[in-house]
Amino acid sequence: MKATVTKTKISSTNGEHYYRVRIYYGKHIKSKYISLNDLKFWNTPKTIEQKKTNKLNKEILLDRIEALKRQVNSKNYNHQEKKENFFNHIDFVAKNRGGSSIKNFQLYGATKKHLLKYCSNNYNEELMVNDIDYDFCIGFRTYLKNTFSLRSSYNKLSESSQNSYFVRFCVIMNDAVSRGLIDSSPTSKVKAPAIPDKDITYLTLEEISTLHKTNCDNEMLKKAFLFAFYTGLRKGDIESLKWKHLPVINSQTELDLITGKKGVRLTFKLPKQAINLLPTRGDDETKIFLGFKYDGYQNEKLRRWILEAGIKKKNVGSHTARHSFAVYHLSKGTPIYTLSKLMAHNSVKTTERSYAQYAKEDLNYALEKVFSHE
Repeated sequence: MKATVTKTKISSTNGEHYYRVRIYYGKHIKSKYISLNDLKFWNTPKTIEQKKTNKLNKEILLDRIEALKRQVNSKNYNHQEKKENFFNHIDFVAKNRGGSSIKNFQLYGATKKHLLKYCSNNYNEELMVNDIDYDFCIGFRTYLKNTFSLRSSYNKLSESSQNSYFVRFCVIMNDAVSRGLIDSSPTSKVKAPAIPDKDITYLTLEEISTLHKTNCDNEMLKKAFLFAFYTGLRKGDIESLKWKHLPVINSQTELDLITGKKGVRLTFKLPKQAINLLPTRGDDETKIFLGFKYDGYQNEKLRRWILEAGIKKKNVGSHTARHSFAVYHLSKGTPIYTLSKLMAHNSVKTTERSYAQYAKEDLNYALEKVFSHE
């Protein structure tokens, strides 16, 4: 009897879904399930990029399913777990997952180095993927909490680095499931090291007003930073912003931009303070802050400008304007859900994780509003 391969749609987060494949060998043999959760689909694609992603992932999905059908019905196929060296599998994942950016590829490389270091004392390099169990996962998490940075023999890994490496280890094991190397990931029952809440650097409205009055060595830097405060845009969006992204509709200048990792469309009317910072309008394809880019040199100019304004806060950088935008909105009672939309976050959880602590004023306002007439 030939095995049959069917797929089931599984709901995910952020308005997405993926597919799980079932391999059915007959009623006397246990079915095998493979989660293809590396291929995410938008439930309701709204942008051209989202539609392209769905189309491309559908083609990949169908190719994988056809290849799997041929594989499971070949004479040499064994429906039991396949054997593959754990570190060879990591290389496979790093090549496919890390291809999105140099930074991501380097993170997988660093994760592999830490896994090699961990295994050098507890396991051997001939470790197979299906040798990884719950104890291995717990042990690796403990190792990350106590080990040192790869670049230093005296600096322990930060909480964020511990989290980053363990999350990539989880992805590595999830991809082992997708490839049919194991039936389920042992990391599913192990929590990643937590990232503690950290204070962010932000500027008050009074400090922003002071910056308006303070000269800066680079006038374009000054305009770009202040524009980010009034719009909440990321530095990458500021650098790439073109005049076509600021259409004039009914005499109102609006922002219409696809932003963020998930391609979120951001549209709103620009506040007059932001409009006053714009240079003379150019062609649609011309960048607004022409020739400007945040780099080490410009960041140093930014810090110097901040100091000359009499502001002595530490860690001021390009992202400080966006942080200030968020904190100022919360101080004025903007709901955190609305702020999440304004900042084009993929989820309100992202906004809450970064800024919920600054929304305490909302509690007093809510209580006063509800009970003031009692």
